[in-house]
Amino acid sequence: MPDSYCLEFDCQGCKKPVRFSLFEIEHHPDVICAYCHKKYLFEDETLCRQLKQFAALCGQILDSEEILG
Repeated sequence: MPDSYCLEFDCQGCKKPVRFSLFEIEHHPDVICAYCHKKYLFEDETLCRQLKQFAALCGQILDSEEILG
């Protein structure tokens, strides 16, 4: 998956960037910081629902690239 399809946030432990694929978060809900190995889980139902909706929107935009381009 290209890097442009990833989201990034700062690790609460070491402040380094933590990257994860929006399209894979449903199948791999735990995200681990590559630097300090702190584990993050997306357990908040509202956040998970919003991430799924955003992923679906991004998927539709990618599918429509030919007509939008």
